[in-house]
Formats: sequence, C-alpha cells, structure tokens
Amino acid sequence: MAGSLCNIGKLVLAMCFPGLVTKIITDISSPETLGTWQMAEIRYQFPSHTILGEIAAALWGLPDFVMQSARKHHDKMTSKGNSLEIWEIAGVANQLTHWIFLEPHRIDAPFLQDFCSRYKLSENELEKLVVEIEKKFSQASKAVA
Repeated sequence: MAGSLCNIGKLVLAMCFPGLVTKIITDISSPETLGTWQMAEIRYQFPSHTILGEIAAALWGLPDFVMQSARKHHDKMTSKGNSLEIWEIAGVANQLTHWIFLEPHRIDAPFLQDFCSRYKLSENELEKLVVEIEKKFSQASKAVA
C-alpha cells in the first residue's frame, strides 16, 4: 500500500493542476531536459508532489505509513541497522521501477547509491536484483493474462 501510494501527490497535481503535469511530463521526456520529476518541480517552482501527497494522505485518512511514504520516499535513508522503514522500502521500489521501465533519467541516483552503500551492494549485485525483479514481474504478468 505504501509503495502503491507513495506518488499520490502526482495524482493531486494532475487533478488540481493538469497543465503543470503536462509541462513536467513534457520536460522529463524531452532529450534536452531529461531528469527526474522532482528536478522539473524545482525548475518550474511547482508544488512538491511529496508534500501534496502527505497532505492528501492526511486529509483522506490514510494510515500514517502511507503519509510518511508519500512525504519521504525521496529522502535520504535514516533507519539504522539492517531494517528499513516502510517509506524507505517504498523509495527503493520507486527507484527500481524506473530502472525496470528503462527510465534511467528518472532515477534518483543519490537515493539508490545510499541504498547500495548501506547494504554493501555492488553495481553488479544491484543489476542482478533488478533482473530477478523483472523475472518475477514477467511471471506475474503472464499469470494474470
């Protein structure tokens, strides 16, 4: 639930400011300005989807872990030891989704590097993890079809 709703702020943006979302999508899809959604928000001084997501989750009465995931899924990891907070897991899933869908320009590299550093994952091990996730995704898609 946290991973599925961590970008709920983008839905709020689309509902309230459809022109802004069109501008962001055009911007992050253009070869001249490839970058992350957050980079486009900053460039155009648009409202942050993370803050809008946190507000929406609170107003809609969603659980606290969803609210935290919406607000923090791009933040630097803060938990200690081998455990991750739910919002950190949502953040990692969010980044790996961009990788799997071949959107490298949308990957928040510092966040993903922080994750790899924390768990001592080499680039090769991270790539193996992505391949395994892709296999599971493909199997699940075939099972539904």
